[in-house]
Amino acid sequence: MTKQAPSQIPALPSSKPSRGPKLFYLLDQAHKALFKAADRKLKENGGITSAQQGALFFIGVNAGCLLSELAAGLSLKKSAITGLVSRLEKAELITRLEDKADKRAYHLHLTDKGRTAISAAVPYLISTNQALLAPFSSAETDVIVRFLTHVIELTSEGSSSLSSAASSSPILQEFDQ
Repeated sequence: MTKQAPSQIPALPSSKPSRGPKLFYLLDQAHKALFKAADRKLKENGGITSAQQGALFFIGVNAGCLLSELAAGLSLKKSAITGLVSRLEKAELITRLEDKADKRAYHLHLTDKGRTAISAAVPYLISTNQALLAPFSSAETDVIVRFLTHVIELTSEGSSSLSSAASSSPILQEFDQ
């Protein structure tokens, strides 16, 4: 083992670096609280969960979509979509129509009951968005939207931005040790 000259040895921080706001924790807690409240309200108003509402909205906009398209649109694995679609079908909110060319594929469509569930959810979603953003100015709202979009892009599947940023950060490397 060779010794480094004292001038070549990197200085160690005198104290732990400031970690700043605990964004991961705050985002996790906000997500849990928001979706717990949303599930409660959506079940009261339309008998659906926030996951079901998201699927219904996607199918409503993308009538006839395949399970794989729904999975990609909701950023869920196909195994999670299968159960979600089965529950939606059992609740008579959607129908699955077999693809004529590929008997293994199914096209998803809303039923009248599914359209009614979406209609019941819209006022709640609008009022929730308004309540969440009420304390913020238009400029602050733009920053919030930009930040959340940045998080989505930074962490999206196939993006190496977050992992490469973490591996090159001396501060983050220190926390790994």
